[in-house]
Amino acid sequence: MSDRIRYGSVCAVAVLACAWIAAPASVFADAPAPDARQLGVTESLLTYCSKVDPPTADAYRAKIKQLVEGKSQETLVKVRNSDEYRKARASLDAFVSNVNQRNARRMCTNGLKTHH
Repeated sequence: MSDRIRYGSVCAVAVLACAWIAAPASVFADAPAPDARQLGVTESLLTYCSKVDPPTADAYRAKIKQLVEGKSQETLVKVRNSDEYRKARASLDAFVSNVNQRNARRMCTNGLKTHH
């Protein structure tokens, strides 16, 4: 696969992943728990980006903090044990395991740009 195609794929997935985590907090204001898919994607990106682009990790930590703010530990355990959370996390984990190392930092940075 050419680097151009691979880069396009990285950008496309980064945009889609960040669209999941980019929803404004007001969308979930009535929900007693954070969106499981959004939390799974964000935590997966944090894990990945902490290794390949540490400067972006703080921004992902801030997003997670926003998602879980005011939620009980019991609620968070239930969310993290849900199928939706596990599928979202596994899907992104599988994708980033195939990202070319030359594009890894760009993926983390582009992901942050899409949800400001």
